[in-house]
Amino acid sequence: MPPKKRVLTVAEKERTAAQLLAASEGLISTAQAMKTIGLTSNQRSDSRKKRVYRHAQRIKIVSANEASTATPISAVASAPRQLVMGINEMAQDQSVSSLSAPPSNSPSATNNQGPETREQNELRRQLAIDSTKEDDIPEKKRRRSSQQKHLEESEKNKKRKLQSTAKKLATTQIAESMQMSPTNPNKRSQRAMVKDLNKQLGSNVSHKSVSRMVREGKIGVSPQKPGPVGSFNKMEYDAMKMAFLSFVKLEQAGGKNQSTIRELSLHVNAMVNHSGVINKKGDGLAKRLKADVPEELEVKKPNTQELRWVLWTSFGNLKVWFSQWEFAVTSLGFGRLKKPDGTEDH
Repeated sequence: MPPKKRVLTVAEKERTAAQLLAASEGLISTAQAMKTIGLTSNQRSDSRKKRVYRHAQRIKIVSANEASTATPISAVASAPRQLVMGINEMAQDQSVSSLSAPPSNSPSATNNQGPETREQNELRRQLAIDSTKEDDIPEKKRRRSSQQKHLEESEKNKKRKLQSTAKKLATTQIAESMQMSPTNPNKRSQRAMVKDLNKQLGSNVSHKSVSRMVREGKIGVSPQKPGPVGSFNKMEYDAMKMAFLSFVKLEQAGGKNQSTIRELSLHVNAMVNHSGVINKKGDGLAKRLKADVPEELEVKKPNTQELRWVLWTSFGNLKVWFSQWEFAVTSLGFGRLKKPDGTEDH
């Protein structure tokens, strides 16, 4: 009678998916690893994907030579025990350690056991070996500056807008192609049209998602953003984005100092709370507005063009310009001055 198949819990599936992701060394994605283990689409949420990815990053990749080398007990007595799983399918000389499956109950290999038999063991107990090589020292994590974070948000927003534009064009072309006759020589498959559009725009749109949008009737519209519905509709939010962008640009052009995100949040909250229906607190809305228009702003750098315009519009420059314009109009006969009492002579 075959043994009863063990049913894994969600936590065990997460741990196994992290092991599989670490063993693949980037050959498969987090979603593919979770799907292979047996997590359903409802269980593959964004938060769980991030948790599995962080779990996989903590798994240490150990060379098979280092894992099979016997070390003195005194050298590793203080080191914690960890598990090493040989990955025969991926590479013969690599294995996964840390947070692996529990060790088997089989007895340990004897001294007279051949090296080929040891490599065939899928699960072995080894001691952690402290590496002193400079290459193995983890790089120190550093916080990003405000300019670096702003540039990353700008690139991310540009890619998001490019993907949205590509999807709108693809749905429009597919809808027009569906109206063509089957014998029309210009009629092409959806896959070919999406592939040519991606090559032309440099986007990465899936033909499956575009086909689904066409079936749902979403032709020529932007894809729906993930997450819950916000407190503002699209028209209100677009108006707030324009007001926020105009305020920051004018401040960069004429102001001596630029407002911090906290100071901007106070202005944004005062604007939306003026109606009395919404009561916003904190800097969440200001950060969201800033993240939606990063490519239109430059952090810690004033708009020099508008600054020159503001500095030029002084009283003396305006008086000289309009006086010259008045002289040119009256001398050429295109106009005449009013009388001293303000009335016209005609």
